Amino acid sequence: MGGRIWWVVSTANYPYMILIERATEYPNSKVIGTDLSLMNYESLPENCEFIVADAEDPWEFSHKFDFIHLNDLFFCFQDQKDIFRKSFEALAPGGYTQVLDPMLPLRSIDDSLDNTSLQKWFKACVKAGEMAGRPWLNVTHYKEWMEDIGFEDVTEVIYHLPINDWALGSKEKEIGMMSRKDLSASLSSLKAILKHGLKWDDAEVEELLKGAKHDLRNRNIHAYLPL
Repeated sequence: MGGRIWWVVSTANYPYMILIERATEYPNSKVIGTDLSLMNYESLPENCEFIVADAEDPWEFSHKFDFIHLNDLFFCFQDQKDIFRKSFEALAPGGYTQVLDPMLPLRSIDDSLDNTSLQKWFKACVKAGEMAGRPWLNVTHYKEWMEDIGFEDVTEVIYHLPINDWALGSKEKEIGMMSRKDLSASLSSLKAILKHGLKWDDAEVEELLKGAKHDLRNRNIHAYLPL
């Protein structure tokens, strides 16, 4: 990354601070973050810029990119393959696209996840996504789709993130605690999907949310999220 590297972030869920750090770390690069709305920052590196853009619209950039990062496509877009196609067309020769998405549903090493509020919550969200025309389970097709479009040397790496610190090993426990924090925030942000998509009332959503967050703290539930 010592040369001129261009970044694109297509969804709101990629931390802006990471982009700012990358711009600072690689001053010869040009870092661009795109989103439907922007956060205000007092100061940005000269080589870092955030712009309002919808990745489902035509990509109207005046240049090609050496590196494009995409994440959380699974619930943001109706047609993830179209996003990959736009990314492919926006790459400079020899450029890379990186995709980071969870491979729902949650899984467990035993039956401890079965019939829990946490499992019911994600099943309900998947159903709501399907009803809205935004299928959440397409992640398993990403590699095939990218190869069909023309990407070369597509590599798929899957990480298993424990939902809390139930897993053995200090590193796994640390990852689990970070996962629990992120998942807890994600649960709260998905309430509107159940209210509008499944027509649940507030009380029904809040009751299941409370149970799901309780499950996230339960070390006897040996669940993990493939990423």
